[in-house]
Amino acid sequence: MTDDFDFSFRFHVSSVAVRKIWAWAAASEVEISGLGEVLVEGNALRLTERVVLPAQRGSPGSTQTTHQALLALTDALLAQGIDPCPFRLWFHSHPQMSAFFSGTDETTIQDLSRLWSPCVAVVINDLGETTWRVVWNGISTEWACEPPSLALTPKERRDAAQTLTPVTKFRHR
Repeated sequence: MTDDFDFSFRFHVSSVAVRKIWAWAAASEVEISGLGEVLVEGNALRLTERVVLPAQRGSPGSTQTTHQALLALTDALLAQGIDPCPFRLWFHSHPQMSAFFSGTDETTIQDLSRLWSPCVAVVINDLGETTWRVVWNGISTEWACEPPSLALTPKERRDAAQTLTPVTKFRHR
């Protein structure tokens, strides 16, 4: 006798969050990373509009933040009355590359999935192409998405560049 296990879930993604992440990725010549709020609602996950960028340094092939920057971000969320616990999306960009999980990304996802359940990861490039992964109860599901059908607006690009300036230590496009 075998046991059947049905691991199906729905994943609802805020288009506002995806466009904001995409605009940040398009505005930067180097990798950026951040966090997003993912709520668990029964067997469904919902990425809300809340996506944030900690202070960080970036290069064309990596992004780094510090424990102090993450603590400062947590303190800022708490000061706004926002619970930081649901922030279990890790996103980062691959500027002018395809959207794939590198070996370093695989290690990061593995580490985060020990801390967060569920753990959601996404890599996005400047064209808006994405690869997503959800690790939940030890099961990993991955998929890729094409860019959104509507191009970024000039306002989205301006807002993204202004948001990046105080939190990052690198060049912007």
